[in-house]
Amino acid sequence: MKTVKIKLRQKVDRSYPIWIETGLFKKIPADLKKEFGVRKYAIVTDTRLEKIYGQELIENMQREGLEATIVSFALGEKNKSLATIEKMANTMLKQGHNRQSMILTLGGGITGDLGGFLASIYMRGIDFVHVPTSLLAMADSCIGGKNGVDLKEGKNLLGTFLQPKKIYMDPYLLSTLSPREIRNGLAEVVKHGFIADAEILKHLTKHAPRILEGHLRDLTDLLVLSCRVKGKIIELDPTEEHGRKWLNYGHSLGHAIEQASGYKLHHGEAIAIGMNLENRIAFNRKMLSRKEVHTIETLLQLLKLPTEIPLDLSTTTIVEALKHDKKNSSTQTYTMVLLKKIGSPKIVDDIQEKEIQAVLSKTAKNSL
Repeated sequence: MKTVKIKLRQKVDRSYPIWIETGLFKKIPADLKKEFGVRKYAIVTDTRLEKIYGQELIENMQREGLEATIVSFALGEKNKSLATIEKMANTMLKQGHNRQSMILTLGGGITGDLGGFLASIYMRGIDFVHVPTSLLAMADSCIGGKNGVDLKEGKNLLGTFLQPKKIYMDPYLLSTLSPREIRNGLAEVVKHGFIADAEILKHLTKHAPRILEGHLRDLTDLLVLSCRVKGKIIELDPTEEHGRKWLNYGHSLGHAIEQASGYKLHHGEAIAIGMNLENRIAFNRKMLSRKEVHTIETLLQLLKLPTEIPLDLSTTTIVEALKHDKKNSSTQTYTMVLLKKIGSPKIVDDIQEKEIQAVLSKTAKNSL
């Protein structure tokens, strides 16, 4: 037998900055021109944000001598699919985009996932930047290079890793969000506090009323703290091989609950419930104290986040969705991130279905 070895060891620097500044939105085109020298951009956004920000962004880019086109999709988790990716790729082709083009995502978490995924596969990969417009996207989903689409069996079952070239965060864009969307994003912020940073928890506890009202100064301070936490974890584990999995705290049950609700529950709402229920599993395993379970639940409630499964949600449907969670390492057991104490997460891969059923059966207090 003869063998031929292909040596492909590479050192690639995919570092990128996160620029956080109120009023930044108007400065983005000039910075793109200065930083990247790319002439043509595809702005991936949903049809609602296209009407709010799309034309303004195109006009600002044209003033800098840049060419930009809109590649839009209908808002909603149901459209985070391969069908949407194919449609957007065809639009980009018709608009004349090539390997020298760059994608700019303008929107929330769904937009970032779709735009990043499209960038990673369009003509075998082009560069992209994020302009997140929701607190959820700014605090969490736009950082780390995870891009993906859903299958009917579950969330983000198809995806890629590709880091953005830069992230532009303008907290002023949060001023248009509803109170529910602010709370939705706070779930990921408080998650970072529970797994890694007590300072976030202190800030949320002290300033909860102002934060819930969307006070930009407090939200900006939270964004900086949250980005630092996630950034440090991403630096240690960019492709989720070990420590990055800590970021999945609350997400195993949370994703299953979100899917089982038919996405009536927003992502952050489902993750808040997931954190609370996974804490009960940790308590039953004698990992997390009763006091800390109560402390976490109390803070979630202070932030006006749900902590129990809605009455009209089938626990059977939740367990079925959980079986398709890509984090599971076995078909017989489930993998979750549980807390040993606040600030100390642990990946546990031997959770039995009966443990899950035990905490699901004790919930169901709030209705959608």
